[in-house]
Amino acid sequence: SNQAWPLLRCLVFHNIPSTLAFLTSLPRSLRRLTVIYSHVAFYVLTARQLFPEATGTISSITLSGLNYGRFMSSVKVFSVHDYFIREAKLCPEGILVYETENMEDISNNFLPDLQAKYTVRRLIKKSFNEDTQLEFLVCALLAEQSVFILASNRMDGVATSGRTVVQAWHGYGLMKKILPASSDPAKAVRFKQEYVVASSEACREEYSSIFEVRPENVLAFGSLQTDRYFDSEERSRAVAEAKAEFPELAGRRICFFAPTFRKERVEDPPRYSCGWDYAEADVELERSNTAVVFKQHHIFKSLKLNKGITTSDLRDSPRGLVRETCLPDIFTWICACDVFMTDFSSAMFLPLLLDKPIVFFAPDLDDYLSKGKGTLIDYRNDVPGPIIQSSSMRDLLTAMDQSLTYPGSEQYRRFKEHHMGACDGRSGKRLMDFVDAFYHEELGRLAAVSQ
Repeated sequence: SNQAWPLLRCLVFHNIPSTLAFLTSLPRSLRRLTVIYSHVAFYVLTARQLFPEATGTISSITLSGLNYGRFMSSVKVFSVHDYFIREAKLCPEGILVYETENMEDISNNFLPDLQAKYTVRRLIKKSFNEDTQLEFLVCALLAEQSVFILASNRMDGVATSGRTVVQAWHGYGLMKKILPASSDPAKAVRFKQEYVVASSEACREEYSSIFEVRPENVLAFGSLQTDRYFDSEERSRAVAEAKAEFPELAGRRICFFAPTFRKERVEDPPRYSCGWDYAEADVELERSNTAVVFKQHHIFKSLKLNKGITTSDLRDSPRGLVRETCLPDIFTWICACDVFMTDFSSAMFLPLLLDKPIVFFAPDLDDYLSKGKGTLIDYRNDVPGPIIQSSSMRDLLTAMDQSLTYPGSEQYRRFKEHHMGACDGRSGKRLMDFVDAFYHEELGRLAAVSQ
């Protein structure tokens, strides 16, 4: 360990981008082996160097480093990362953009404007908590090099390095309940989140509680990912892209279905079940000249790639009238569809911007509301569309017909204003104005602290 320690320090301090690039470029199977060895080596070495008097805890520190849940509550492992951050003595400059794989809302909607003005470092967190702890350290060091962090998802405290987080939250409106950061004491101490962007003024009180920021620090700028819904050229390109994916569906009514997942316990894998009889679905869809295009929640893709398991029963139907889109962004098919369908996903708020009819397919509604974290709305009375609790495709088609009466109604208008009232196509401009002012303010604060 005495020979390896200087090499490890050199690798981390002088080749931060190379370290991360090396880990992420390996084939997945080889990466797993490399990760295991690097974890063991990293935490055994650091434990021996930082806690020589506590040799009995070396194995527990190493195991904590290998296990995400235990790692996040391990003060000893935090100390390992803090040591490297202190020793690095990095000078802050630029902005760190931190996002989750398949939820890259900042990159897709805001990054070019940001890069035109600032040095931008960008990290994509792996879905489903698959980051290695060495990657967490790299992230913390990149944060230390930056003036502040612009994130679109929850950041764990170990990744922030104490830098202020401006949270351009990937969600919109008020739908599912989210546990506040202080529900995990280990994260709460280290999670310096000061600002959060919201899709409407009505979100202020709830977001202040969820993200534990002052009410005045909830920035009702509108959501970044909604600006393109107000761009007619973007919408036209999206419609053309959707038609090109499934040209054989031309002339049919298209229902685009984007559900979320179910997960009752932390240790359980996410799951989803629609309960459809696909042969019956094809018959009913053909009879009504309709097709259903669906997009699974991205977490199922991660499960399939990384764990080799499938926990959703959504699939293509035998005659192809139920089809899974391979396009990465739900924006495309929201623009192209005639009817949008979802369950408890916050995606329900996006078609409101285009005044699309919405069907709420929730056969497990009673179970979801009684067993889960619950919702922030009165689901049965508030949603602006028919709720269908049957898995029969014939019933779903009837609900699609009924949904046409909702756009333009007072209920639809109120729901849209309450949840998406600040979304008007200028959310990115408002956030950029904030970033310009905050960057120089934060740079001055950090300079004063360092003196």
